[in-house]
Amino acid sequence: MPKGKTTTSPKTLIVEDNALLAAELHEVLTDAGLAPFEPCSNYRDAMSLLAQDFPEYCVLDLDLSGNRAWHEPLGTEGRRLLSVLANHGSRTVIYSGLRVPVHDLLALDTDVEVVSKSDPVEAVVAALRRRADDTASL
Repeated sequence: MPKGKTTTSPKTLIVEDNALLAAELHEVLTDAGLAPFEPCSNYRDAMSLLAQDFPEYCVLDLDLSGNRAWHEPLGTEGRRLLSVLANHGSRTVIYSGLRVPVHDLLALDTDVEVVSKSDPVEAVVAALRRRADDTASL
């Protein structure tokens, strides 16, 4: 690396309502050299964080059902966040346990990658690496 240049770890947002899974994602992403923010478990907390700082990457659980009103369809908060993230150019990996075909999830935004929660969390790191424009940045 040329003298005087520094590299910073890409800021990464984790939006996951399962506290144990959020903690595991945080640990794995940190070990992979990313700079994850403290995980957010709902739309309101994620939007509050996004008002202060915007991540290069996001790991997003679409179904934040622990915070869903009875009349809202599954994934409402996650879809709203996905729209905000897409508008700001954040590279997003949907980490989902929803039992819907991947092409249905990709229909929400074709510029995302989908990883099933049945896959190990390390698959999220691999997906983030694929999402990177410059793989040297991860």
